[in-house]
Amino acid sequence: MLTKKNSTKVERIVEDALRRNKIKFKSKVMIKGREVDFLIDDRIVLEVDGIIHKDPAKNRKDIEKILILVKAGYHTFLRLSAKEIRDNKTSFVELIKKLC
Repeated sequence: MLTKKNSTKVERIVEDALRRNKIKFKSKVMIKGREVDFLIDDRIVLEVDGIIHKDPAKNRKDIEKILILVKAGYHTFLRLSAKEIRDNKTSFVELIKKLC
């Protein structure tokens, strides 16, 4: 579970929304040595991207992480910007419900 010490405000918004909608999830999960923000229904990876993810070096690491996760059998990824989540707190939940 996320705590105020290791999560962003937007990650707490996501966690609260998932809980309210009774969507099964784990947060800050290690998969093949890589931390993912959320693992939903044990198969959907949700990453919340803040401004740092616009940095080319961070973007390369994000791509490497996805390739490792695909090889580990995870094939459904959602990368949402913090802005997308803040601006529309319900649409990402509806998307997740459709995928579950």
